Amino acid sequence: MADEEQTSLTKSLFAVQLEVTAKLLEAEHRKMDALKTELKAGPHLDSPSIMTGDSLEKQRQNFDRLQMQYDRLNKEYQAAAASVFRKATQSQKSQRSVPALGMKQTTKARPSIFDSIACGQQPVRQNRRKPSYGGNGDLLLVSPTGSESSLKTSDLSDEDDTKYLCYDAEGDLVSGKMDALIEHLTPTPSHYPGRVFIFAFLLCSRLYIKPYELLSRILRTFQAQFHAYKASNCIESMNPGTNVVQLLSEWTETFSYDFRDERMMRSLKEITQLCATINVDLRRNVGQVMQGLIKKLATLDKYEEMLSRANAAANEQRENQTARMNVIEMCSDPLVLAQQLTHIEAERFGNIGPEEFVQSFAEEAIADGTAFRDMKKTTNLEAYVEWFNRLTYLVATEICHVQSIKQRARVVEFFVDVARECYSLSNFNSFMAIVSGLNMTPVCRLKKTWSKVNTTDFDTFETHMNPSFNFSNYRTALAEALPKGDEEKCVVPFFSLLVKDIYFLNHSTKSRLPDGQVNFRKFWEMAKVITQFLSWKQASCSFPRHRAILNYLMTVPVASEDSLYLASMDAEAPDSQFEKERHKALKLKIAGR
Repeated sequence: MADEEQTSLTKSLFAVQLEVTAKLLEAEHRKMDALKTELKAGPHLDSPSIMTGDSLEKQRQNFDRLQMQYDRLNKEYQAAAASVFRKATQSQKSQRSVPALGMKQTTKARPSIFDSIACGQQPVRQNRRKPSYGGNGDLLLVSPTGSESSLKTSDLSDEDDTKYLCYDAEGDLVSGKMDALIEHLTPTPSHYPGRVFIFAFLLCSRLYIKPYELLSRILRTFQAQFHAYKASNCIESMNPGTNVVQLLSEWTETFSYDFRDERMMRSLKEITQLCATINVDLRRNVGQVMQGLIKKLATLDKYEEMLSRANAAANEQRENQTARMNVIEMCSDPLVLAQQLTHIEAERFGNIGPEEFVQSFAEEAIADGTAFRDMKKTTNLEAYVEWFNRLTYLVATEICHVQSIKQRARVVEFFVDVARECYSLSNFNSFMAIVSGLNMTPVCRLKKTWSKVNTTDFDTFETHMNPSFNFSNYRTALAEALPKGDEEKCVVPFFSLLVKDIYFLNHSTKSRLPDGQVNFRKFWEMAKVITQFLSWKQASCSFPRHRAILNYLMTVPVASEDSLYLASMDAEAPDSQFEKERHKALKLKIAGR
């Protein structure tokens, strides 16, 4: 791969990671500010669990961890950008053009990596009706429970505007007031919303209303239905239990993390206790819903405990500075290592709740009095982004800390082979992380090492990862890798690009229309992308797990930016004035610690 293309590719890859991490960091900063505000205000009876120093310390640790990730990525991005500029300047002096770099003489602000939309993201047509349509630009008005109105949108009064849902000519729900949408979600003995509507609404409604407030409203409606049912001497046609239990089943199955909030659990228990008194079948169904939820939450607790232990073990090894083996000594087979990386990816990817994508960039205003416990939790999403960053730096660490040129070349070729195997396994996240590590400046500058590396496979990675047209080559490969029909296959997408796409959809589409109605077309678009994510996370890896290799990958210490540059320059002496000055500055910096 040409130096200019390689450096430009590095810059694009780190730009994706940098801006995703920056957005997560902003969210953590808002959470910490909210917690500090509440701690200063004193304890509250309804939320004693958060009013402790432990809560603030835990939040500060989360923030510091993301800050470190951001600082690392920012340094690497700046280094890549500076390298692009230096190479462009050198090319201009030699009268060579550099069209691939896109360098222009006019000064422009660097566009955000989120400025381009994902290819092919179009609204899905769900929850369709087949209405008679009068044309003239009017939308059909339908009550939340399904009855059509003879009114047109142009006939609406302010009072009518809150009562109806709007459908377009093809029968797609396009907008409505939040109260009408909630009424449409809420089951009755004679009304149950479509499953696609339920998923889209539960996913995106949290941008407008907190989940516990939504469930509380459903509880109040159900209580009224229950008392009416009892007053009717239990006429079966007035039984409200069957439909509400079905809604709770879908909610707890897909958005189970919502129920880590004790307020959600209180409302859930109130509804299920009433349902259990209606008949034996409902009592059994309620029991199954609760058992499934408890199992899911226990699995989540176990996973998060594993992450905590892995982080603690990594910190302990870093502090002890014990002699370490290298990755080839731990696992000399590139395919086996790629398989173990896929196990890690599948586990971390599979434990992300779909709501975390919507919540990850929600910008709660502290001035609005948003409580800390109500702020959006995205723990597992953040952990997965951090894993990509860790793997990138692990690759660079393994290479730069090898003294022998011959051995370093062997490690580089090994990781090229691992990346190729990851690509073959459709593990695109590990593939991107490994190639990002190989493209880091401390690794790229090892010219003597690269001269002994067979770069045939590595050169093809440029095509796979080309960021042109919003990573169109990668998106094509991902589409081709998806399982066909009943095929069982584990596919791991380039995660940060997926987050970027969802961020764009969330922020590029208005949440409300000019008349104040909720823009449900945005709900459909978001639901389409997240539905694909759900299909990916259900797949499991068929190959065996190797505990020792997994433990090594998750806990072996990775070097800091300064350590990587020093190790790289110790391995191969600086060959430019810029590098010599940086080498000298780093030595002085470390000596002064």
